Amino acid sequence: MKTFSYSVGEGDQTVDAVAVVTDNGTIITLGTREHSHFGATAIAVPRGPHNDGTPAEASVSVYTNTGHMDDIPAHELAGRVGTAIWEGTVVNVGLHMDHASVDDIVNMMDNARACCDLIIEDVKKVRGKE
Repeated sequence: MKTFSYSVGEGDQTVDAVAVVTDNGTIITLGTREHSHFGATAIAVPRGPHNDGTPAEASVSVYTNTGHMDDIPAHELAGRVGTAIWEGTVVNVGLHMDHASVDDIVNMMDNARACCDLIIEDVKKVRGKE
């Protein structure tokens, strides 16, 4: 296993991430510094290519912890990474900011996407798929 750590953003909108690259898949946890937590977990499994010409992508399933709204980011980020690296991917998301504005949420998601892009690069290097 190889473990990587990431941090993108500033202040309350900083997203920290840890990725564990195993022999046959990648496990990722993303959270904000204010209150990291288990909000939702998504599992992405590659599927395709499709006979109808639609692009191959990862199929994503999500479990959301009661009372949390991290299911949409978990689904998006797992699909993003799982499709890009084409292997089983588990993503746990716990993004939180008290009294977050729409702009705060957009910035947190941009930071989470940036973390995932860095993870994709590192996984591809580990797998020799640069």
